[in-house]
Amino acid sequence: MCNLRWRRTFKANVMWPKSSSKKEWATVDADLIKILDGVKGTVEKKLEKIGDLIYVYGAERFGTKQTGKKDMTPTIPPKSRRQQEIQRLVKQRRDLRKQWKRASVEERAGIDLLQTDLKGRLGRLRRAENLRTRRKRKERARTTFYKDPFRFVKGLFTKEKSGSLKVPKRELEDHLKTTHRQPKI
Repeated sequence: MCNLRWRRTFKANVMWPKSSSKKEWATVDADLIKILDGVKGTVEKKLEKIGDLIYVYGAERFGTKQTGKKDMTPTIPPKSRRQQEIQRLVKQRRDLRKQWKRASVEERAGIDLLQTDLKGRLGRLRRAENLRTRRKRKERARTTFYKDPFRFVKGLFTKEKSGSLKVPKRELEDHLKTTHRQPKI
């Protein structure tokens, strides 16, 4: 049995050349053969070093892909089709309001009809979007409950402490003693 130790380390991926570029791979093979011939030691030692040598060579020659949560910048999720439609309708409503202010009395009746139609469509879309977000919120709460029900319930009943004490602590303690003291009978 071979006595190789496997290390589990996460390294950035090397941007190796495409497999169709035969010329590039021929030079990679030639360079790696020269490097590996220069390695001294037993076969086991060479086998331990071969992976690291190939990785270092590839990283220096071709570079690495930047991955990982620290390197990634937070991205704004793209708007859904419905959200884009809502945004477009809001802009149309704003434009219609401006047109209504500039329009004559006869034109205002037509613009009013367009505005009522727009209001109905916008209401339906917003209602559907609110239902979707409420459903997502419920689903998220359900999954967190299934993952750790005790933490979920603790989060329901323990509220975060907020605010700051503007009275000296001694004065507060005296007030609590006087208000909550048991009367002597």
